[in-house]
Amino acid sequence: MRIVSFFGYFIVGLVGIMLISCIPSLYFGGLENYFDTFLSLTDQVIHPSTWVYETRFGKSYALTDFLGSALTYSMTILFGALIVGFIGGLIFAVVSFLLPEKVIKPFKQISYVVESIPDVMLAFGIQLFVVFVYKQFGFLLFQFSAVGDDDIYVLPILIIAILPFVAFYRLVLSMLEEEQQQDYVIMAKSKGLSKSFILFVHILPNILPTAFLHTKVI
Repeated sequence: MRIVSFFGYFIVGLVGIMLISCIPSLYFGGLENYFDTFLSLTDQVIHPSTWVYETRFGKSYALTDFLGSALTYSMTILFGALIVGFIGGLIFAVVSFLLPEKVIKPFKQISYVVESIPDVMLAFGIQLFVVFVYKQFGFLLFQFSAVGDDDIYVLPILIIAILPFVAFYRLVLSMLEEEQQQDYVIMAKSKGLSKSFILFVHILPNILPTAFLHTKVI
């Protein structure tokens, strides 16, 4: 139902933009010219082969070819960052849960600080750190610039993955701490089962479905 609503709003919005963009034609031919312009624009929209990008030098490029590679690259970075962030946050949350409270307390405080820093500042700070390491030691940690058709993946993915990583880490860790107060966990401990066994056999299977449902908020 949500998918239908999404496409419905998308179509209504697209038609609204097209109707507004055709308004200047009213001043050059009245309503008849307006509707002719709208029909012509509609025909162009439903035929992607007619989408072209014209430069000021008189050259034309197919918009699908012009944007296709850029869209693929952006989606690769986005989904790669989400996967890295969620998997990394889950692993770190599990490791933190198995450590003593005194050890994981600083990590919790650091996560609060990192989550409050704007994305732009994080990206800029990491790039400055890479440049600093390169100037001091002559070693380039990550490639953060490209020319022409070269694409970079590692650093953009890591930068975008920071906030999903921190958010999912805090979410899973808080759910683990809350779940260990449940009666079935207390009973398992009374039977002498180890903390790691209870975590991987009982707690994680119970919280993971709920945790991944919260990823849409992240």
